[in-house]
Amino acid sequence: MPFWVFGITNPISLFFYFIIFEIGYKIYTAVQHGQWGSSFKWRLLIYVVLIVISTIFNYKILFTDDYRKSLVDVSPITSLNKEQVERLDEILETYKDYDFILKYEVREIEEHPDYYRVYDMLWYKSKPCFTLDIHIELYKDEKKAIESMQFWMNFLSKKKRYILMNNSNNTDVVLFDSWMDRAGHGVPVSNRFLRSHLRLGNAIIFLTEQPQQHQLDKNISNDFIKLLCELLTR
Repeated sequence: MPFWVFGITNPISLFFYFIIFEIGYKIYTAVQHGQWGSSFKWRLLIYVVLIVISTIFNYKILFTDDYRKSLVDVSPITSLNKEQVERLDEILETYKDYDFILKYEVREIEEHPDYYRVYDMLWYKSKPCFTLDIHIELYKDEKKAIESMQFWMNFLSKKKRYILMNNSNNTDVVLFDSWMDRAGHGVPVSNRFLRSHLRLGNAIIFLTEQPQQHQLDKNISNDFIKLLCELLTR
């Protein structure tokens, strides 16, 4: 459901609405009739029934991570050939020229035993307004990239659901189901965490964003993958 619907029907909101209604009802009856109105117990029973019904309908959002299948489209990656996949390193520099890339950082990692370069980017989208965090690690050995991909998949899969795709063009994709983060206070929030891991040859791309729950199909990860594949096939 759209979050605005949940915002006015969930038990937490209803509780406060009932308090406001009860105070207003008391004031109205006292002013108009000089009394406090009908018996409170009947109104209380109605309130309790409504809260129970609302809790049943909103159970997943209130008490679970409310997993939903990822809507990230990785089909452009599967259409790449191996030669195009190996061009990733040479086209990453072009991202710094785009206006929607708010952050572009490159670090040479000489002391690390496995990877030699790391890219960190931030993609901004105004309509709808959210950002995509892009972290890319280039490995010295393709075998190390595969092992790292497996490590992160095993680590995160203990808590998160995912879909794994092994492609014949030397690429792997892990699409984690989107989930709701309650920020430690247990109250549902409107945005959801969407995470995807992509391996192209000796590189691993980590994509993380927080789109609104009713805008999961408008995620920036799709835009990133589409542009990436366009650059690789030029």
